[in-house]
Amino acid sequence: MKTILVKSILFLGFLLSLSQLLAVENQFFKTYAEFKAGKGTKFDEIPSLWSSGFGKGITITFEMNGQNEKVQSNDIWGFVYKDALYRIAVLDQLPVKLISNGKIHYYENGWAHIIMARNGTTEGDVLGSKCYVSENIYSEIINLPENKVVKKLPRIVELMASFPEYVTLFECMGKGYDIERIRKCISTFEAKK
Repeated sequence: MKTILVKSILFLGFLLSLSQLLAVENQFFKTYAEFKAGKGTKFDEIPSLWSSGFGKGITITFEMNGQNEKVQSNDIWGFVYKDALYRIAVLDQLPVKLISNGKIHYYENGWAHIIMARNGTTEGDVLGSKCYVSENIYSEIINLPENKVVKKLPRIVELMASFPEYVTLFECMGKGYDIERIRKCISTFEAKK
């Protein structure tokens, strides 16, 4: 029990308040400009997600006033659902949940997090990669696939060249693809001044 509590405290310690970024209500945004202005389309719930095939994104059903509207993930920039920001990763057209927005933005698999939030559970199936990063809230989201050495991915190499402080982060992340370990790498990176 102590181990779980300590892990939870460490994880919560690196989560930054996202309240400044998020609207109070569930909304989806077609563009970053809509998100920034807080002028998205309000919805009540996400009753279903449907995969359209690898690289083709997913169909997200947004329930609005008792009516369902199906939206392709590639037609929106992102959405706020249950006080969390989800962006759409361009490469695979899947939603990713923003977990940390510090020196680097860290995301986790949105499919799993949406299902967990909707069902009130602590586990969900993963569609796509487990982890993603971006330089900031509006920049390209970089997929961190399990089967590759993170620090050798072309976009990560570019980031490390532009931001040398990222080298230790990606070296840490490249030592194994366990989500708890990745979170610890992010937490340690964010704690350094």
